[in-house]
This record gives sequence, structure tokens and C-alpha cells, in this order.
Amino acid sequence: MLAHALCTLVGCGDDAVMDLFPLAEDAAATPLCTSNEQCGDQWPLCEPTSHRCVECVTNADCTSGSLPVCDLRSFRCTNTCSTSTDCGGGVCDLSVSLCVECLSDTQCESGQHCLVSAGRCVRCLADADCSSEEGYTHCWLNQCVACNTNADCASGVCTVEHACAN
Repeated sequence: MLAHALCTLVGCGDDAVMDLFPLAEDAAATPLCTSNEQCGDQWPLCEPTSHRCVECVTNADCTSGSLPVCDLRSFRCTNTCSTSTDCGGGVCDLSVSLCVECLSDTQCESGQHCLVSAGRCVRCLADADCSSEEGYTHCWLNQCVACNTNADCASGVCTVEHACAN
């Protein structure tokens, strides 16, 4: 059902690769899911709205004493703060009194951008952030990909993995 919905959204060809659950390197690349059983150790819970594997959906999911609060914008366990010195390398988002990875692009590594709404660094916010030299010219879920629609591909087929089919 999830695969069908994604194919309807992005347009899949008959040769579309249906590997919907790639291994996650970071929060931007967390797998799609419909249940917790489809998630791994790093991101063990399926967030029911985005259908992404996440670290937490409630404070009760944050069992580490040092990171007791679930940030419902990024679905990561974090700490409360009143200044950035409370955040051990992160920054304090004073609007919610939570430690986050960033509040501006300058707090991210080169080539990354701050997704301020989630307080985390991501690869892209828009297509313009993706390099045509790498062949990934479109932004999807904050990752640079080859295509978002069938029209983006010379073959006319954009797979569910956002790669152009041959």
C-alpha cells in the first residue's frame, strides 16, 4: 500500500526498483515504514504521519538520562537548555528550550543547510542546493536525487528510489 502511494506520487515504471527500506546513515535518510518492525536499532520507531523511522515519538522513548526529551520537530532525543553551553556542541533553540544541531547554515558542515524547522543539518532544502555535476539535481526529503517525476528523466521513468531508469 505504501509502495503504491509512492508510485502514484512520483510515477513508477514497470522496472521500478521497490526497495523502500534503505539503510539509514542519518535522520534525513531514515527508511520509510508502516510499522516499528520495519525500523532498525538506530531509528527504532515508525512515525505515523511521515512514515519514517525515527528515534522517538514521545519523551518516554528517550531512555538515556542525558537526552530525556523528544524533539517532535526532528523526532530525536535531546536535552532541555537555557543557553548553548547546555548543549554539548549543539545550540540551544530558545524558542522551545531544546538543544538542536543548528539554527542557521553556518552551524552546518560545508555543503549542508540548516532545516530550521527541525533544528538539524541536511544536504538540501531546494533543487538549487544540489549539484548538476554529481547528476543529482533535485531535492527530495532533504537529499539530492536524480529525479522527482518521470519528466525529470530522459527515459521517462523515475523510480521510487528517485533514480532514472534506463
